[in-house]
Amino acid sequence: MVWKNKITAVCNSICGTLTGRLVAGMVIIHLLLLPLLVGAVFYLVKEGYETQFIEHLRSTSPLYAQMIRAEDEEPVLVASLDEILLSGQVTFVELETLDNRLIRSSLENSEEAFNEDFFFGQNGDQTYNIEVLVQDADGDPFATLRLGYSEQMTLRHIERTYWNGIVISAGYFILSTLFVVIISIILTRSIRQIGETSQAIAQGELEQTFAVQTNIGEVSQLVDNLERMRMTLLQDRQEIHDREVRIQAIVDNMAEGVISTDEHGVVESINQAAEQIFGYRSDEIIGNNIAMLISESSRVNYDEYVRDYLCSGIAKITCLDALEVMGRRKDGQNFPLEVAVSELTLGGRRVLSGILRDITEQAAQKAQLEHQATHDGLTCLPNRTLCLDRLQQMLARSQRDQLNSALMMLDLNLFKNVNDTYGHHYGDALLKAVAERLQTVTRGSDTVARIGGDEFVILLPGQNDEGAISVAENILDIIRKPFNIMGQSLKIGTSIGIALYPQHGEDESCLMRHADEAMYKAKRQHLGYYLSGSDEKLNNKSV
Repeated sequence: MVWKNKITAVCNSICGTLTGRLVAGMVIIHLLLLPLLVGAVFYLVKEGYETQFIEHLRSTSPLYAQMIRAEDEEPVLVASLDEILLSGQVTFVELETLDNRLIRSSLENSEEAFNEDFFFGQNGDQTYNIEVLVQDADGDPFATLRLGYSEQMTLRHIERTYWNGIVISAGYFILSTLFVVIISIILTRSIRQIGETSQAIAQGELEQTFAVQTNIGEVSQLVDNLERMRMTLLQDRQEIHDREVRIQAIVDNMAEGVISTDEHGVVESINQAAEQIFGYRSDEIIGNNIAMLISESSRVNYDEYVRDYLCSGIAKITCLDALEVMGRRKDGQNFPLEVAVSELTLGGRRVLSGILRDITEQAAQKAQLEHQATHDGLTCLPNRTLCLDRLQQMLARSQRDQLNSALMMLDLNLFKNVNDTYGHHYGDALLKAVAERLQTVTRGSDTVARIGGDEFVILLPGQNDEGAISVAENILDIIRKPFNIMGQSLKIGTSIGIALYPQHGEDESCLMRHADEAMYKAKRQHLGYYLSGSDEKLNNKSV
């Protein structure tokens, strides 16, 4: 345990300094990369030596075969084989003629069977065996020459290369480590001086200068920046009082209202913007509870908001935690107000600071955007999104109260002719006029929606088939009447498809599909309207 603690202390002391970390990092990088690099180099060197050895003997062996002549007697052939053995790396030579005469000459006198090699060190006997055909003067083979080359010389070359590589790698590792140590010492010497000066400045000795001499560009630039920072701190200390005065003036002239209270909600200060928002003078608010500025409908939410903040222990609430409440002006008018609360500690006392913003205009814009998202921009009718939402509500209410309901889909006939003949501005005006007429024949509880182009949807909650047909007939009558559009009398018609709940479906997609199919059937057969599932024509007037 003692040795373990000592080793841990040594490691901490080494890694706790920049020099130690640089050296340790260099050592780790070398330990990871050097074995891979050296191993790859050794592998390439070994492959190179072996490939060179094999290519050399495969180019040399045919030359040995040319030394053998078919007309020579056996003593001459033996002499030729001996000459091949004395020529170099060949340690085994054997000649076998086509009549199975075997002439062998070997330095090792091995009696093992001959096996031809295709790879270096294939059989582990340090001999590379190869066979070569021997041809006579006419080019016909008359014998097979078997040669065995010693691999020992190549193995010694490879081994010597390995050792040289290891020595070079070790030398590189040592030199690079020494280089890092030297650079680290030079670098950390100036950093230690910077640290000592910074500590003195942190203790309030702003007159202490960064007198650090270094040739390292980055460190020199750091020293210059720190010296400028020290000069800035001297100036800031002198300007703190003036800045506080300016901040107070800014608060008094902010566009947002700022009110500070104690933790019980008693107002302590208020800026001019807050006076304008609420219509009170500061002396009418200070000393009273801030509840006088919050409408009764929002007072509970605001009290819970502040109570949760006081109990949360969070030191600061940002603007992301702003709460929307209804404020109350001096004249009793309620208006939307955004409040964000943060905490200050003054003299050991908690002070709540509230930033207030009148969002009347933003609330109106939000309502307008919501209307635009759910209504058709041309006719101001509900669009497809709002239509589907109201359809879901109608089906849920019909299912709950066990009521019949109807869904109509309308497509205008001859509308394309109006666009093509008079232009799209006439078509737009015609669509608005159609929307107005459709609303005159429907109830307040019904929904008339434009879902695109010249297609409309009408939701009829509580209507059965008779009621839906009656509405459809009224629609046909009013659409058939001419439209006076910018001085032009335009005549169009409409095709209506009707689907009923629950006869034709109990969900919105099923009803929409049945109504759409009925509408297209009415359009194809020139019917005024068609009730889904009916096989007979309900309106025989051509449209």
